[in-house]
Order: sequence, then C-alpha cells, then structure tokens
Amino acid sequence: MKLSIENNENYEVTAQFFDEFDGNITHYNLVIVHQLPTNFIKIKEKISEKNVSVLYVLGNQTNIGQWNTFNEGLTIINSSNKYDFVSPEFVNTFPLFTLSESTQQAISSWAPLLATFGNYQIDQNSYSLLYQKVGNVVTEKPLMVFFQNALNKTAVVTGEGIWKWRMHDFMKNNNHNAFNELINKTVQFLSVKEDKSKFRVITSTSFVENEEVVINAELYNDSYELINDPDIALELKDESGNVYNFVFNKTSNAYLLNAGVLPAGFYHYTAKVQWGNKNYVERGKFQINSILLEANSTIANHQLMQNIATKYGGEMIFPNELLKLLETLKNNDNIVPVIYEENDLKEVVNLKWIFFLLLLLLSVEWFLRKRNGAY
Repeated sequence: MKLSIENNENYEVTAQFFDEFDGNITHYNLVIVHQLPTNFIKIKEKISEKNVSVLYVLGNQTNIGQWNTFNEGLTIINSSNKYDFVSPEFVNTFPLFTLSESTQQAISSWAPLLATFGNYQIDQNSYSLLYQKVGNVVTEKPLMVFFQNALNKTAVVTGEGIWKWRMHDFMKNNNHNAFNELINKTVQFLSVKEDKSKFRVITSTSFVENEEVVINAELYNDSYELINDPDIALELKDESGNVYNFVFNKTSNAYLLNAGVLPAGFYHYTAKVQWGNKNYVERGKFQINSILLEANSTIANHQLMQNIATKYGGEMIFPNELLKLLETLKNNDNIVPVIYEENDLKEVVNLKWIFFLLLLLLSVEWFLRKRNGAY
C-alpha cells in the first residue's frame, strides 16, 4: 500500500510499527491501521477528536470483539475464530468514486484474501466497493466498504493479504496500474477534507440579445471527481412567467447547455440533478441586454474602411489628403463615361392599330375592285 500511495507525488507516507508511533496525528489526513494493536484505543480517541479519516485492514490477528466496540458501522458476529478465503467482486452501483473499466475487470481475477467468517452487519450509510465471493458464489458481505458522516470518513478491508493483489496485477499486466488506481482512489476519497459544492452551474450573468446563452455544469462524486452519468434538467423562466425546459448535453466529464438566442430581459433558472440517493439543486439568474446599434460604435473604424477599400479595389483617403482625391479619380481607369443602349424589337402583328388599318385598306381596295368589275 505504501508503494502505491507514494506512486502519487501528491502524497507522503509515514509507515511505523504501533509501538514506535508517538501518537501525534495532527499533520496527517489519513490513518491506515493494519490489524488492531492491543493499545489502539488511545490512538482511536485522538483520531476521533481530530476527525481524521481511517482505513482499517482486518485479519486473523484482529480482535473482533474489540473491533465491534468501536462502532465504525461494521459489526461481525459469530466469528468463532474461523476464516474464509474470499475473492473480490466489484459492485457496479458503488457511487463514491469511479474506477476504470480495465481495473474493474482486473479486480475480478485477483487472488483471494483471508477474511473473518461470520455474520456481517453494516449501517445504512455504508457503500460497498467489493463484495466477498466464496468460490463462485457472490455474497453481500463486504470485502471493502466505506462509511462517511459530517465529520470524517472510514473504510474497512475485511480480509488480509492485499499484497497478493499487487503481485497478481503485475503478473497479469506487467504493471501495478489497476492496484495503484484502487489504492489511490481510496486514499483520495478518504483524505480529501475540503467542503465544496458537488453540483455547480457556471454561466455569465449578462448576455446581449444576439448572443447564444451557454451554460456549463459540473457534478462531483464524493471523491470530488467529475462525473456526468445522470441527466441534469434546467428550468428557465422569463419576466412574463414563460417557462422553458432544457436538458444538458454531456461532454467528456461535465455538462454543456446551449439555450440559443433569447429575447432581452431577466431570466431565472433552476437546475436539478439526482446522484445516488441525493438531490442537488442550483438556482441563479442572468440578464439579456438589448442591442442599441447607434451606441454600438461611435468612432470611425478606419481599419474596417481600409479593409473594405482594399477588398473592392478602392483606396481610403484621409481628411488631410483630400487634394489627392481628385488626382486619384482622374487616374482611375475604371472611372469612365458609360453609354447604355437598349433595343426593343416588337412584331408588327402585336401593334393592333396598324393591323386594323391595313385590314381596312385591303377591304376598301377589295370593295372598289369588286364594284368596278376588276374581279
């Protein structure tokens, strides 16, 4: 365990036999107790007084009767000094921190530990990470279980010999990555003390009416690792009482909501999410301001004018260069007189008055010739 913890440069470890320990735990965030020393009660009182988290590793040298008096959330009865070899079985519903899929698969193949035989009773505020598996039978007896309250956190490994897990991990994968992850995630969860919100909504308090409203959200598990498994719903209400409902999109490990372009005004939002058996709610507000085009820019943008002139083959003339303007216009070959000619051709048949005039003249000619006997 010491080697795995020291693999993380953020942690320092002091390993001592109980008889050599001076009992000063002021500078420690976590105490790991392997088996239970006979005179552990005094140290236990100091641990409780300082609200320091503890990781217990039980085994065949543990006085189970004394252990039960500590009221740590786990009681083992009818042990009869018997022991079982039990293999680890990962619990998929464990909510306090996450392990990679490769580590979850590796755990199921690790060597069995020697665990106390008996009936295991655990408090309701417990979270089992590993169950005991006897042969091919998975029991609900915890092999690794966590407890937390408002003051401190506790974890218990109910079997001894986890050094075999580290060796087994190296034998299978030629590294200790899976075992190191299990130990470091455990230490991270137990040692963290900062009381920070596990659900955060991050957004600006002011937008303009042509700007997309983007809202970010973060959800942390009890080890303060970013997760995005559950859906986050957001209710948005404007000044008129209209309600808009949204669901956040999930990013790699957080959340993002693009609510689009909204009308100007004040908006209140309520974001809700459920993780484990807890409901989290965050509320806030923001304003969308109208755009006043006249006030958008009151100073000439010379660079923009230069860019437009260059793009269309023109030239920008400053006020002190007005005399240059006439010369520039004269020398510009594109500025010349232009004559436009338009031809409009129409069929004679479309000119009705000419048509009828010709028809009348032909009729008169025909009548006169008929009368004079020309036909």
